Amino acid sequence: MQDAKAGATNLTCPQCETPIDFLDIQRNNLQDIHPNRLFPCPHCPTGFWPENGFLYQLHGDIGEQTYFGSPLSLGGATTGNYTDVKVGHSKEYGQHNLDRGYHIETITIRSAKLADSDEELTPQSLDGAFTRASLGDSVLLTITPTDSVSVAINATLRDGAEEGNPVSTGDQIDVQYRYVKAPTSGKNPPWIDLLREAEHVIRRKNTLAMYPLLVSSMDNFLVRQMLLYYRWQGQTLDDAEATLDSYGGRNGPNRYQIVENVFSDTHSEELTDSCYDGEWEWFCEMNRTRNKIVHPDAESMESVSRDEAIECFNKTLDLMVKIFDFIWFDAEYGK
Repeated sequence: MQDAKAGATNLTCPQCETPIDFLDIQRNNLQDIHPNRLFPCPHCPTGFWPENGFLYQLHGDIGEQTYFGSPLSLGGATTGNYTDVKVGHSKEYGQHNLDRGYHIETITIRSAKLADSDEELTPQSLDGAFTRASLGDSVLLTITPTDSVSVAINATLRDGAEEGNPVSTGDQIDVQYRYVKAPTSGKNPPWIDLLREAEHVIRRKNTLAMYPLLVSSMDNFLVRQMLLYYRWQGQTLDDAEATLDSYGGRNGPNRYQIVENVFSDTHSEELTDSCYDGEWEWFCEMNRTRNKIVHPDAESMESVSRDEAIECFNKTLDLMVKIFDFIWFDAEYGK
């Protein structure tokens, strides 16, 4: 049973480079993931900071991933499922007991087809929704979480559907969907929760709100990374906070002091002198857009499309992974 696998979470041990399976989390009673405690690796005799396990998993494919829609909560995982529903009916579907200790965060409809038919009814999203889809002009399909481990599926024949359309009341529709789940008792660092909220506002088409969230996420990320780095060097949390505060004023260092002064003292160079200087300049430009939102003037802000917002989200998280590479791999973290 110890070798059984059910699916990788978004954590990988930076020491032994082994992905953490969510069965590992369940059977070792590790659902209580906390950002200020080392996570005991089930595969080697070491521990790692959970958020660094998250970043390390993304590190292998720097610049090649689309992060929007992927599990963000520490210990999260993605699972696919298959069920059916009859047109004109609702159905509640309980998840597998392997989901014990997890709750559903997001659901995405992947495909739907009429039973006993080879014809695919490709879902068309409605207003960017991930849990609703229109099957042509015939059926409105919805899927939503009802509690931590169950979903409700509803298929409704749309008003005004043309006579002779291929779907009728009582027809069975086979549905495939994907859901992202996270440990119910887990806790994230603020920068990850801010990323999750940025994803939520983009889904709700409130795209301008993502700018302050992404910038705040980066600010907390930079602070957290340096605190973890100092603690990895043997400092207590109080000592690590004091070391970092020495670079700033009453509220500690800002993002520019960390990138320029702290990084140059701990790594002999600034991020702006590294191979990632172009990505940092892009982020600084995005921050100028954020400033226009937080400190508005008489000029109206241009709207931001959902695709543009997702690109900003992906580029911000990609930069975080590159900063993780800059901090820890220069320090030969786990190597």
